[in-house]
Amino acid sequence: MAAPLTHTLSIILSRIVTPVWLLTGALFKLYFDMPRSLPMTVWKPAHAMGINIQHLLHVIVGVELLLVGIMVLSSRWARPLAIFILTLFSLILIGEILLENDSCGCLGKIHTPPLLILIIDGIILFGEIVCKPQPKPEQEKHPMFSWQPWPVTIIFVWAIASFGASFGVPKLLKHPTPETSENGTQTDPPVNGSEVVHDDGGCTAIVGERPPDYYIFDTEKWIGQRWEDLEIARYINGEVDDYCKGRQYVMFYNPTCDHCFEVLEMYFSNDLPVPTTVVAIPEYKRKFETEGVYDMPCVDCEKLTLKFGCDWIISPPAVVALEDGIVKCAKDSQDPEGPIQCLIWH
Repeated sequence: MAAPLTHTLSIILSRIVTPVWLLTGALFKLYFDMPRSLPMTVWKPAHAMGINIQHLLHVIVGVELLLVGIMVLSSRWARPLAIFILTLFSLILIGEILLENDSCGCLGKIHTPPLLILIIDGIILFGEIVCKPQPKPEQEKHPMFSWQPWPVTIIFVWAIASFGASFGVPKLLKHPTPETSENGTQTDPPVNGSEVVHDDGGCTAIVGERPPDYYIFDTEKWIGQRWEDLEIARYINGEVDDYCKGRQYVMFYNPTCDHCFEVLEMYFSNDLPVPTTVVAIPEYKRKFETEGVYDMPCVDCEKLTLKFGCDWIISPPAVVALEDGIVKCAKDSQDPEGPIQCLIWH
């Protein structure tokens, strides 16, 4: 007898549609390899608990790849796992919507509105719940946790492959080392590793270092510290000229950030009240964004970039006011007016 339509739809949803949708998100997150792309409701509490969110990203990708394999290979577990993971995703997406986040990170760095993804997940979840598989005859039923060597062995091997890929593939994707011009286009590549940048003006030379996998800007902790003692100073391609002398600004900005452009145009497009250095933040670990880049309004600013290979987690722009090498004020745009408050010499 032909299987009911709901049985066929259940197989399609739980063993094809949901795994493909889950695999798509996992591969995008794996390619971009940016902890910042995780939902804020996930990475912020994890960071607050001291969890390495780069490792957390790899674990999440590994789990998603593992679930894909189980759903494709196991008719018994496909539907329950699909309902579970889609329900979990929906709850996270509701949290993102309540926080008014404009992207959920479901496809890595690609902009994905939480409401749109919630609608897609909700439709698939509704189908998974409504479309039930046809019950098996009594003699064909197996206990949910019965031991069957070959399926278990295959799942075990798939689990090793999933987590091996999630932790191993990002290490194979090399980070380029080009310096960039003010608009994000590549110029001659410098050495993007550990180097000493000497300043003939008498300031202490800052030893450049390779950045970590991710760096979360906590500008409030910079206040009162010397510039050369800050980690961020070692992750810049080049060095702020005469940072230890007099008053000056250092502004971290994103070349595609409209708020950054507004601040630069309003406060730095004319004569500068004090020397100013602008530091471009790469949007990706391996490159700058090439679309939607604003022209740099500040002609007289010294122009530097942060190094590649790091997920720079910041609400740009961030303005730092230095006086004789001491940080007098430092704020990013978690408060939109924050950077302007640090323009204390305007």
